[in-house]
Order: sequence, then C-alpha cells, then structure tokens
Amino acid sequence: MKDKLNKIYNFYSEVNQAEKLAEECFEYLEACDNFFKEPTTENLKAMYSEIADLHVLSTQFKQNVDYVNEQVEFKVDREIGRILKTKG
Repeated sequence: MKDKLNKIYNFYSEVNQAEKLAEECFEYLEACDNFFKEPTTENLKAMYSEIADLHVLSTQFKQNVDYVNEQVEFKVDREIGRILKTKG
C-alpha cells in the first residue's frame, strides 16, 4: 500500500494532493451533515467512504512530509497526556 500511495502522491504533486485533501474535507463535512440530519445506513456508509478518502490522502502526506509525522506524534502524545491526567 505504501508504494501505491507514494506513486499517487508523486504523480499528482504535493500541491495537487493538498487541494484534493481540502476538497475531500468538504465532502466529509457534507456527509457528516447528511448523516446527523438523517442517520440512515446509507448516510453512514457515505460518511465512512469519505473517511477512507481522507485516510488515503492524509497517509500520503504522512509518508512524504516529515513535519506531518512530527505533528502526528506530538498530537497523539498530547492526547495521551490528557487521558492520563483525566484518569488521575
């Protein structure tokens, strides 16, 4: 999968994939809105499909941009810290 995602990322370019990610974020928000207004199986699947699109694109950046990796690690560690504080 890693090689396939890198091939896509390199073929279309970082800028294009960033634009595509923004587009997919909008589509995800629309799908969420539809699901929250009408929580059907069809709307849930549409929301999940958009999550898959976001995963594909965000993984491309995670594999190719060191800063993204640094931020992912920072944000996960920060959330774990919050959880540990809450549990006491």
